[in-house]
Amino acid sequence: MNDSPQQPTPLSIEHKIMARVRRAGRGSVWCAAVLLPLGSRNTIDQALRRLAHKGTLRRIAHGLYLYPDHQPLLGELPVAMPSLLATLSVAIDSPLIPSGAYAGYLLGCEPQMPTVIQLLSRETTRTIRVDGWSIHVRPTAARYLVGAGRMIAVLVQAWRYYGMEQVNSAMIAMLRQRIPPLTRRHLWQDRSLAPAWMHPHLAALCAVDDTPQNPER
Repeated sequence: MNDSPQQPTPLSIEHKIMARVRRAGRGSVWCAAVLLPLGSRNTIDQALRRLAHKGTLRRIAHGLYLYPDHQPLLGELPVAMPSLLATLSVAIDSPLIPSGAYAGYLLGCEPQMPTVIQLLSRETTRTIRVDGWSIHVRPTAARYLVGAGRMIAVLVQAWRYYGMEQVNSAMIAMLRQRIPPLTRRHLWQDRSLAPAWMHPHLAALCAVDDTPQNPER
């Protein structure tokens, strides 16, 4: 009797992958690193390529696959940038921090998302072109990656992009309208991660709102 563990068949791996993909829903983006609990890296890579060949998934870049979302009138919808960037971060094993005009867009200072998206990473240089966007990943010093995943990292990169002259009272007033008080409180707590020239602007942005107090009876 052969007691050796049974190797998963290609079809069973595809079924397991698609079970996870369907749970996440259409528009989700995948890479082998996300799916490693289901099998070896080589097995998952091959299964993803087969699923793309069948048209179940769409390969949008090397190692990145989209579970496409179709609408009757619009056809296939563009990839959702947050989902793409979250999976890309796992694929390259590095935090990603928005920079340039994209950071400004996320902050609310740009009216529309730029077609060129700049990201900072630990050590990876990569360019991805998908659905009309050009995504550029470039390495940066470790100190600029501190705060990744928090609003302070986006704000610092956006203000670096605009420079001292454009970070003015009008921008601060606009941001006070857009950024909720709790998030502003977190920004102030993280102010040590920002350059010194930004601290007065952060103080103005994060100032406590003047709210009327109910007199004690």
